[in-house]
Amino acid sequence: MKAMMLLGYAVMSLPLFSVQAVRAATQSPRPVVEPGFVRPSMAGMDMTAGYLTITNSTRAVLRLTGVSSPVAAKIEIHDSRLENGIVRMREVDSFEIPAGDAVKFEPKSRHLMIMGLKKELKVGDTIEVDLHFDKTVVKTELPVKD
Repeated sequence: MKAMMLLGYAVMSLPLFSVQAVRAATQSPRPVVEPGFVRPSMAGMDMTAGYLTITNSTRAVLRLTGVSSPVAAKIEIHDSRLENGIVRMREVDSFEIPAGDAVKFEPKSRHLMIMGLKKELKVGDTIEVDLHFDKTVVKTELPVKD
């Protein structure tokens, strides 16, 4: 009798497990992007910097492989470090974000170097930015602020 009851509970639970399995299989892990801002471009300069926060709410490491925007010829991921009293900036080809972690792109640190601007960026403007990860692209908008 107990075996029959357990079998009945198991059979009744199968639809719940299969619904959860389908949901898990059809939802691709996506990072959460909190828009920061982009600095206005200076007269005569065709580059500026952008800042944001990326939170990896998935169970796997996410890798940011590139960034693009219709307003720029190129966007590089840069990291700044203090070496021997001098801040040195270098381009990073890709960037890993551990599962459950958040990464901030902020002034005097990691940032987006936006180059080859196709138009002047003024305070109050907004630019579209595509963040390219291994398996997905996340679109966001960054306001231009001082």
